[in-house]
Amino acid sequence: MNVKTKDLTKSGLCVAILVVLAQISFYIGVIPITGAVLGILLMGGILQPPFALMSSLAYICLGVFNLPVFAGFKGGYGVILGVTGGYLLAYPIMAFSIALIIKKIGNRSIFTLLISFTSGILILYILGTAWFMLIGGYSLSTALTLCVYPFIPAELIKTVCAVGIIKGLIKVRIV
Repeated sequence: MNVKTKDLTKSGLCVAILVVLAQISFYIGVIPITGAVLGILLMGGILQPPFALMSSLAYICLGVFNLPVFAGFKGGYGVILGVTGGYLLAYPIMAFSIALIIKKIGNRSIFTLLISFTSGILILYILGTAWFMLIGGYSLSTALTLCVYPFIPAELIKTVCAVGIIKGLIKVRIV
């Protein structure tokens, strides 16, 4: 694989943006609404699949090694092992799948971005909610009520924002 300085720079910037966006959060119950999902959408929309995967894994590693990069300036493996850890663990799969869908379709049209982002968010919800149920002992209906339904409007807003940002980056030829 021919790794270019531009790819590494974009990857590093995506991780930094993700760290900053993760701190934009507020709790509605047990799970926070966080800007990190916007960061993952952007990461998957900007980077090639292997870089999206590795960048999101780098973010997880920073947090596991106790750097305060997760929502609310939290860090440590305890966050990963908690009820919300499944959402964090879903980030690499989410970022990779978004980037892969964009690569397979071959463009970053609004339609492609919407399809890939929706797929990524579904992955996030499925894996994160399954983990929440497993670790917390919640039923599916309770988990959906706590972890999915209240977040749908915020995810729609983040998706629209991510599409707008990426289309803007395309115009200035950054992506």
